[in-house]
Amino acid sequence: MALNGPSLVYDVEIPGEWSSLFDGLTFIGNCQKGYGQMMARGAPGDVQNSLRDWYDYSQQFLTGKISIDEWASKHKENIMKYLDDSLAAATISRADLENPQNEPTGK
Repeated sequence: MALNGPSLVYDVEIPGEWSSLFDGLTFIGNCQKGYGQMMARGAPGDVQNSLRDWYDYSQQFLTGKISIDEWASKHKENIMKYLDDSLAAATISRADLENPQNEPTGK
């Protein structure tokens, strides 16, 4: 786990040398979430069709209509279905993924 901001837990403080790194940081809106949230709502890159699908199968899971394994399968299918749209939004291609040594990506 990597430190990516000040503690979000009340009454917990980060030691001084690390705490000072975040002195000038002010959270705005939902930005306190870490990078792990990137795929929490379907495919990254604000792909609206993926988001709609995510809401559908997540609602099915939350109402007990599908299992967690079915949810995970649908989520993987959703991410893969809209992968090209996500890559386009990030201005990268499948070739960039296949050849990560070619930097900078998307150029």
